[in-house]
Amino acid sequence: MAGGLSKRIEEWLAENRAFLWTVMSHKEMADADLRGAESDPQALVEICERLEESLDGIKTQLRQLYRLLYEMEEAAEELVARRRGEQTAERPRKRPPAITLKRVDRKDEATHAASQKKSTAEAASSAENNPPPTVPEPPVTTLEVPIVEHESAAASEQPAEEKAESVTSNTVECQVLEKLEREGAREVETEGIVLKKPAQPGGLLDFLGLWDWFWSLDMEKQRKAVSIMTEGGLTQYDIFERKIRTLRPSFARYCWETANRLMQNGFDELAIGLLMKGLTVVDTRHDKEMLHIMYAKYFYRRRQKLRNAYEACINHCERAIKSYESDKERRAKPVAPFKLLTMIYEEMGEYEKILEVCNRAIRLYEGSDEAAKTQGFKRIKRILLQRMGKETD
Repeated sequence: MAGGLSKRIEEWLAENRAFLWTVMSHKEMADADLRGAESDPQALVEICERLEESLDGIKTQLRQLYRLLYEMEEAAEELVARRRGEQTAERPRKRPPAITLKRVDRKDEATHAASQKKSTAEAASSAENNPPPTVPEPPVTTLEVPIVEHESAAASEQPAEEKAESVTSNTVECQVLEKLEREGAREVETEGIVLKKPAQPGGLLDFLGLWDWFWSLDMEKQRKAVSIMTEGGLTQYDIFERKIRTLRPSFARYCWETANRLMQNGFDELAIGLLMKGLTVVDTRHDKEMLHIMYAKYFYRRRQKLRNAYEACINHCERAIKSYESDKERRAKPVAPFKLLTMIYEEMGEYEKILEVCNRAIRLYEGSDEAAKTQGFKRIKRILLQRMGKETD
């Protein structure tokens, strides 16, 4: 019994951690988008919808946790009884009691609110008569990454399972995804890296809230993570000691490039931390799109392990595509989010949605300098329409 319960707890923790990463990505995107929401009311509506979905998911997770804790309590009581040598008859599992909230009497609530208002007014009056001493603001430190002359950093590991031949995965060529794969596969050099834990938390690790997580890794993993992070131009002083208050917008590029290498080598916590922070400071369309593409790639690669991975991947692909569609600038727009969407929908059996994605890609690229990118999507359409017994265009 204890073994089975332990396994369920481990499964719940794995699912919950993945879900919370999804929720945090929604929250970080909302933080970034709200800065421009005044000029686009529709954006504010979309932000609220995403946050509402996140809250619904949190409620579901809390209900699961509540039931799990109730089962743990029952199992613990049985184990204690057995250790005492008491006989425990088999009994049917009871349903957990309903989750209830304390009722707040309206009259008491009004009285409490009036009391709070009075206390606040008295405190404000006291503050006017006795102003607090002025405390100088601490200097704001920003972290910026020096330019490093090498190819952009990169991707995620190949999924462990064998995949059947697909209509979508090999039909559309995507140089960006291929380059990310190559970069992610590069060997990590750890020779010459010597680490010494500083007396006080600091640097980028402390800023990301990952100080304790990093120092809980074994030495070889620590050296490997530091090697990847310093490839992008940071020093050990930046990683462990610099007092960081803010990140410069230019740091967003470092975030998605380095996150790719970190994911490839199993440092998911650090990679997700960088992607979240990148979305809060990014100020260029290209870097914002690449952050979403890397997020989508992360969830796609772990779709067999993480709950809600498909939904999260679709969400980030859509964010990148909407950025393309709203931008009239003539610039390179990678097909990566379109390709990932077609692959996801194929696995889900949503063939009509694949056709919609293909049509969006064709509309975007046709008549532009990147018209050649439409060929793969046109091929996918022809194949699917034939399989579905529909007339081709």
